[in-house]
Amino acid sequence: MIAETINHTGYLSLVKQIERSISRDIETGALKRGQKLISINEYSRRYSVARDTIEKAYSNLKREGYITSVSGKGYFVIGKTDTKKNTCRATDTFG
Repeated sequence: MIAETINHTGYLSLVKQIERSISRDIETGALKRGQKLISINEYSRRYSVARDTIEKAYSNLKREGYITSVSGKGYFVIGKTDTKKNTCRATDTFG
């Protein structure tokens, strides 16, 4: 999971490490469709990573079709989708 893969001194940026870890967990089924991700604030506290870093990673994962956000509720797994054909509406599934 995430904590095991964050390397603050590694060659790969923290944003990329977070993206790869979460996307891998989604692809392997460790994170299931509809599952809520930990909040940006909680992630920051738990893993000593700046909020901006986590926001960038979540934003990239959202753009790539792995997660979605619901205002006031958080980020949720939707699985890897074709973002051009993505018909999943966050409020229908998670709201």
